[in-house]
Amino acid sequence: MGDKAGPSDTPFFNLDKLSENYIRLCRLITTICSSLLRHILSNHIKPVNLRNELDINRTSLEQKMNTQQKKQIYLKAGCKSIEAQDLDISVLYILLRNICTKLPPPKTGWGKPPQKGDNSESAFIERVRHIRNSISAHNTHGKVSDTDFQQYWEELEHSIIEMEKKLTGDVVYRGAISAIKDMKFTKDDAERYKLEIQQSEDQNESEPQDLPKDRPCDGSNAKKPRCSKLVAAIDFGTAYSGHAFSSRGDFENDPLQIKAHKWSQSLLSHKTPTSALFDENKTLIAFGYEAEQKFKELSDDGKHHDHYFFERFKMQLYNKSGDTKQTMLTNKSMIRDISGKELPAMYVFSKAIKYMHDHLLNKLKEENNGEELKEEINWVLTVPAIWDDSAKQFMRDAAKQAGINDNLTIALEPEAASMYCKKIQLVKLKEPKAEFQIFSPGNQYLILDAGGGTVDITIHEVLPDDRIKELHKATGGAWGGTYLDDEFFKIFEECFGKDEFEEFKRDDLAGYIDLVKDLEKQKRDISTTTPKISLTIPPYLQNKCDISRSKFSKGLECKGEKLKFDGWLINTLYSEVCDKIKEHVGNLLKEHNIDIILMVGGFSESLFLQETMTKAFSNKHIVVPNEASLAVLKGAVLFGLKPSSIISRVAKFTYGVETSLPIKDEETVLDKKRIEIIDGVRYERGVFSKHVTKGANLEVDKAQYEMAYLPLLKTQKTIRFRVYTSSLENPKYIDDPECRPLGYINVDIPDTSEELDRKVRVRFIFGGTEIKVEGVNERTGEIASVKFFYSDTTEEQRFLCKPDD
Repeated sequence: MGDKAGPSDTPFFNLDKLSENYIRLCRLITTICSSLLRHILSNHIKPVNLRNELDINRTSLEQKMNTQQKKQIYLKAGCKSIEAQDLDISVLYILLRNICTKLPPPKTGWGKPPQKGDNSESAFIERVRHIRNSISAHNTHGKVSDTDFQQYWEELEHSIIEMEKKLTGDVVYRGAISAIKDMKFTKDDAERYKLEIQQSEDQNESEPQDLPKDRPCDGSNAKKPRCSKLVAAIDFGTAYSGHAFSSRGDFENDPLQIKAHKWSQSLLSHKTPTSALFDENKTLIAFGYEAEQKFKELSDDGKHHDHYFFERFKMQLYNKSGDTKQTMLTNKSMIRDISGKELPAMYVFSKAIKYMHDHLLNKLKEENNGEELKEEINWVLTVPAIWDDSAKQFMRDAAKQAGINDNLTIALEPEAASMYCKKIQLVKLKEPKAEFQIFSPGNQYLILDAGGGTVDITIHEVLPDDRIKELHKATGGAWGGTYLDDEFFKIFEECFGKDEFEEFKRDDLAGYIDLVKDLEKQKRDISTTTPKISLTIPPYLQNKCDISRSKFSKGLECKGEKLKFDGWLINTLYSEVCDKIKEHVGNLLKEHNIDIILMVGGFSESLFLQETMTKAFSNKHIVVPNEASLAVLKGAVLFGLKPSSIISRVAKFTYGVETSLPIKDEETVLDKKRIEIIDGVRYERGVFSKHVTKGANLEVDKAQYEMAYLPLLKTQKTIRFRVYTSSLENPKYIDDPECRPLGYINVDIPDTSEELDRKVRVRFIFGGTEIKVEGVNERTGEIASVKFFYSDTTEEQRFLCKPDD
């Protein structure tokens, strides 16, 4: 029998009423509803373009599909044609939701039953999926009660008619619906329709289909690596670090039921100093408050000289990921401890992360009555949004060395904070007039994440279905709270002498740590009206103070064991850093009409910074959440539980690969050293082949502009694609000063029978917070992919390519 309702020559058989209800609904869904879903798909993606769209989005789609679903659209390498008619309901749903970019979600959002009266295309899609799951995926006995049948039938009948009017302007399915409701079934019919709907089932489909890691865990999918019941986050900050966790069950009951470890009874009890102490054998022996205390004791006894004490060392990673080749981050990068001794950056960071990792696992064990946890954990590690790709990959590799081999998500700090503030908006935002409006769909806001080392600034838009879209690439600088510390310590060096102060740090590190803590304590209460502060001079430096050596001498007073800073000097020091933030925010607000500024991060708790921002932007809503210093940490847990909340970001750089261009006119090549002759053909070497332009909107997990390349040698069996970034929108060469190498991928093309006519397609995929590049052998369909990495790319041997004309 065909899909149309009609008579059959096969003898009928008697079904009980409840089984008959089930088969009728199966038939209605697998025929008429499926036909309308295919119609919607064809309206959004022209049939001739369907195969190309499926290939472009292959990586992200395969993450959302089971094996049977993948077979429907990726049967074999090089498969050229496919029609919507070939796809079942579960695949149609995934495609409609994920690659039909102009299809808005229903009013209730994707993955949820639609509102009654919502006759939009997306509501129809969700209604069909919801009813199909209700009668089949959630029904093991193949029966539907009369009451449920009547409800489902009327709902589907009304939706079909309304959708057909919208799509075609006609109503031809009304008669077919009546025929299915009255028809009798053969045994073969009943088995076929039942089998069709069961084969289209997807056990995970009842949850949002954006990313597999968003799906809750149950017995059916608990073995999947992205479906852990626990999410644990490590916020590795410049000045302070912390960890927190939550279970998916707690998240569903109360998203804010996040447990952050309490490190001490101080005001920063949920964070510990980012300080690491290594012994003479380079073994990590303490971290955080414990490291400071142990090192102080060693210093008091004069036994600290062979130890390594690192504090606030995260900023050294930021400095090494700059734009110049001299400061480029590599796997050989070294960082200095407080006394100038060096260790490999990877070693220090991996050991510090391992400490936080192990400490959190021990706390989880305590929560579990002393027993080891058996389930997997999704780990989240925070990084500043202004960091480049090499620094992010460095942190991922450090986490891997620390024992976090799988299930690791890198969270951008302002995004994590934004997710946390969304959850606390109704009860904890300080400013009443903003609390019910800031996160309404359609609202845009600037988020200012002022931490200890860096300040990340970006602009977000709130979308329906609890999503966030980035409107402006993350920008900022090293303007965090430690910037102020550096300015204060420059004055110390002037007053006590630079050489004397360095000797003090070397010989009396305990006194130095006390001075740092004293300054940190004083800073918390400084505002624009603070008249003065007094810092205790350590005994080592007493009687060595000469304020006349400082350019700020008129604002200083050295008396006894106190060094006093008056209000003018405090304002000068604070304004130097706060004015940089204010100026940067002002420039962004000139480009975007934003009314709300959301301040998060530890430095955002500074009264001086808050007052500066309020005065400068008096016509804006300045919002500071309670526990601003914990917004990133707790938001990172939320991000791990639902990473697909961020649907798009803005490219910070231009991305491309190195290629060689055939020369048509040698006069156009200004640098003749770039000319190379290969097999009698002149090429211009080192050309930047652009794939992504700086400032472009990047949809998560969607392949960007794809280009095809060809080998330069007939016997060539591999093409090596070297990947580069540039701060320019249209770079010309890969060795321009604004360009930096990120890594490479090798794509094998072993069959040389077609000589130079062997295409390899390259595409960039911005999945989550990191980037992946893929090279596809067009002939075999094999995919080579790698995430960008920080290590050197100075190998001499090259495997050349040119663009396909």
